[in-house]
Amino acid sequence: MYFLVAMAVSFVTVFGSSLLGALIRREKVGVILGVSVAVTVVYGLVLWLIFWTSAIGIYGPTPLFWPIIIGAIIALIVVAAVLYEDENAVLYEDENFAVIAMASLPCIVVGGLYILYALFIVLCVKQSDIFTATEKAKLIGTVQTVADLNKVMEPADPVHICLVSEDMAKVSAQNALSKLELNDNAIPGSRYSIGEPTKQWVDGQLWWIFPLEFKGWLKWRQNKKVPGYLRVSAENPFFEGQTVQVDKDSKDIQIRYLNSACFEFRANRYLRENGYLNSILTDWTFEPNDSWRPFYTVSVLKRKFGFTGYETVGILTLDLQTGNIVYYDINSLPAWIDRAIPLNVIDYNIEKWGKYSLAGWWYCLWHDDKSQMPTPGWFLTYNQKGFCQWFSGFTSTSAEDQALTGFTLTNGRTGKTIFFKASGVTEEIAYNTAQSLWSNFKGYEPTELVPYNIYGNLTYVIPITYSGQFKGVSLAALNNVNIKAKGETIEEALSNYRAMISEATSDRLVPSGGELEIIELEGKIQRVGQTLMQGQKQIFTFMLENEPKIFQVVNSESTNKAVVMKPGDLVKIKYQDTQGSSITCSSFDIPAIVLSDTNPHQARYQEEQGRQAE
Repeated sequence: MYFLVAMAVSFVTVFGSSLLGALIRREKVGVILGVSVAVTVVYGLVLWLIFWTSAIGIYGPTPLFWPIIIGAIIALIVVAAVLYEDENAVLYEDENFAVIAMASLPCIVVGGLYILYALFIVLCVKQSDIFTATEKAKLIGTVQTVADLNKVMEPADPVHICLVSEDMAKVSAQNALSKLELNDNAIPGSRYSIGEPTKQWVDGQLWWIFPLEFKGWLKWRQNKKVPGYLRVSAENPFFEGQTVQVDKDSKDIQIRYLNSACFEFRANRYLRENGYLNSILTDWTFEPNDSWRPFYTVSVLKRKFGFTGYETVGILTLDLQTGNIVYYDINSLPAWIDRAIPLNVIDYNIEKWGKYSLAGWWYCLWHDDKSQMPTPGWFLTYNQKGFCQWFSGFTSTSAEDQALTGFTLTNGRTGKTIFFKASGVTEEIAYNTAQSLWSNFKGYEPTELVPYNIYGNLTYVIPITYSGQFKGVSLAALNNVNIKAKGETIEEALSNYRAMISEATSDRLVPSGGELEIIELEGKIQRVGQTLMQGQKQIFTFMLENEPKIFQVVNSESTNKAVVMKPGDLVKIKYQDTQGSSITCSSFDIPAIVLSDTNPHQARYQEEQGRQAE
């Protein structure tokens, strides 16, 4: 197909333009045709090599723009070179100029018309925001504004919180590569390189998935199949990276189609030559299904406004072992596909929505009070169903403003976007907060930020590393920079975070999803646990009968009865319904124990004085 396209472009632009020029002038027609045929063949072969090597797509308002323009220029040179024989003649002093100009007219017309058409698309087909601001603001679809955080983000499951950044995962992947088993006992690292990873939900867990790529043509010739790929847990920083060489059905994995493969096995060329030459293909993701069978998932786009404004219409899946291609409409994707909408499309559409959803282009040109913009960077989070969501904070367009106006969550499969309006701190401030918690540890650095709904608060979870190794985790509330906690494990950090929320008064912290329900409970102590120390604070732990939760009480003047609690005591407690298995109580009482603040010696003295007075 590429050969036919290249020859067609060369024939029309070089041979066609030269032929018309020769017929117009009717001089040296045979010579012009002979030279143009030779040049047409050479130019066509060069284009074919470029098209085939680059696996280009032929689409858009002005497909093959530069090949056509260059072909017209080559035709002009051919005609001029044949007709302008006298190398000693001065072009503007003799009639050769008129001769050449007339014969070159078709070449100029072909190139000129195509350039004018491209300019027409840019200037007149609603290309600029001046004409399309309102329409571009709607590219993201209807953005729902929600006030309840629990309707925006499901409460986080601590088991599936991301604690492994990309840099940490790469270290584990390097170690895993050496464990790849090859039939010829070759060293894996000498034949394959580790490709770019993606965070994915596979088979009920969160993973970093790493493809293995061929190291050039010679390595590909040695063995045209890759016997697996790598996976690293994104949830457990102490979990070693693994090779995946057998799928869930016990079938060996033999990957043939990759973008690092050669000739007909290069994946993007394979798709182009099998029905998708004229499609906009982007966001190539190496993604296994829930049976660990590897695929490429590729987004198929279409333009909405000339050269800008993309819309995702579907997904192609390419079985990397068999070469089987399946197209899915964007509204009927299989459950195992995590991401369908390319991030650059989401970024463009969200930016236009923030800028123009409340005002048109002319208003925004002179005012900025109705515009807002996403904060730098996008952050990927997953809900409990394994659906990915792209998070971005929003702030005003003022460069001095460091406060959030809210945040958006965009579903990576459907593009559906929800806006949660809330004040808070930006991601940059959250990073600084996370680092400050570990300031006494030199070299400890915060890594990838991931937002979660923790105990009804939008919370930034930020792993802490030292030389690429996991050392702990920081938690920071979006809407109150003073609510923060750290721990060497996620469990410890969550425990400290619960204590901070419990101690905070309502005017210090109002949960982003609205006030959590305050539960009053009366029950009998079944077990008393160990006393924990958090800095200078004592924390007492216990369990109640028929309550499958661990309760914690921070020792204070109002909860001092916890010091003497024992199994069998009837207690009254209050706590916020954080829906976790560990609960920090905001109040604690043992009604059977009545304490007095009166000094007993003083009371006896006063009683004795009263008797003597009588």
